[in-house]
Amino acid sequence: MAKVAIDFIKYYKWTFETPSSELLLGLIKKQVEVLIPIWPTEKREEDRDTVDKIAQKIVKNDYLSEKIKQISYDLGSSAPNPVAGSSRLTLLQKKLWNCEADHLKKEVTKISHITTELNKIQA
Repeated sequence: MAKVAIDFIKYYKWTFETPSSELLLGLIKKQVEVLIPIWPTEKREEDRDTVDKIAQKIVKNDYLSEKIKQISYDLGSSAPNPVAGSSRLTLLQKKLWNCEADHLKKEVTKISHITTELNKIQA
């Protein structure tokens, strides 16, 4: 699915600056937002720093599973779409791994409703 989306984007030479009127081509707004992130690159880089800091706090303060699950839920649910939410959670898992967090801390970052929504989009 990702390969198809990337080819589609390259073919039409779309960027986050492309006006939505050019993006329509029979797609609904939700589909366009999945293909083209609505945030500029600088915003995404800023979020990455935030996720890194969250992971460091989780490990440093030895948060309980319930607190990690709530942080993960908030992080994934605050994304503009399920694709971005899943990406944020994957990044959190990677950062936790980099901080040498135990396996349980990484496992509780998985939020089922975000995965379900992502699967619906990819189907």
